[in-house]
Amino acid sequence: MDPVYAAKIHPNDSQRNIRALEVWEGTGKTFSWWHAHAPRPLACNVLRLGVGLPLPELTPHLETRIRAMLKAGALEEARRALALCPDTAAPGWSGIGCAELAAYLRGKMSLEECVSLWTRNTRAYAKRQWTWFRADARIRWFRPEELAAVERTVADFLHRASENAS
Repeated sequence: MDPVYAAKIHPNDSQRNIRALEVWEGTGKTFSWWHAHAPRPLACNVLRLGVGLPLPELTPHLETRIRAMLKAGALEEARRALALCPDTAAPGWSGIGCAELAAYLRGKMSLEECVSLWTRNTRAYAKRQWTWFRADARIRWFRPEELAAVERTVADFLHRASENAS
């Protein structure tokens, strides 16, 4: 359907191949057509802010978050999803925590093993995110408790922008 886009992606990349077919089926136009007709980005002065904790400080919060998700009904949600779609190779099961919960529900691991693996996989994802965002030197980083500093940074940015506009 779209040899230009097909040449850019691996033939085994099912997610991108399926998405390209969905776009073609839904719009009658190929992905490469859409890419060629996309509006050019506007030249803007952008303030990039990041709020986070270094990974060693973040790690203890991950299991707490996972336990809160379990308390809020993640296990029951996974149980209902498994009843509706028992094929854990389906795209809906690719999220972190989904495969772990399915394995627990199928009796392949204990709940503690599930939580441990889920926490480890979440930490690995957080590490990849941290690496990705840290590579962008344009981002100004703040700790979660530095709200006043964030507000000052935004106010200064807006003030400079309004001065430059006049």
